[in-house]
Amino acid sequence: MAALFALAFVGIDSLLGRTATLVLYPPAAWLALRLGARRYHDLGRSAWWLLLLLVPLLGPAVVAIELFLRGSARGDNRFGDDARLVAHDYHAVG
Repeated sequence: MAALFALAFVGIDSLLGRTATLVLYPPAAWLALRLGARRYHDLGRSAWWLLLLLVPLLGPAVVAIELFLRGSARGDNRFGDDARLVAHDYHAVG
């Protein structure tokens, strides 16, 4: 996601100017929050924990530790099947 954002930013900046790159931020923020919510669900926790991002300094640090360093919850939880056991077929369409 970061690489795609960077490529789009550089392309739009060179073609249309820095102000035009502002259109990239809402979709990037939406995708980042969506990925964070899915990761919290893998941990067996509610996505409401993302509200910690609003707490200066400590909030983003706690969220980063939770999302990047903790392993998924063992077994199924209220958000779905065990994330470690679900097989994804990336070649299937649909």
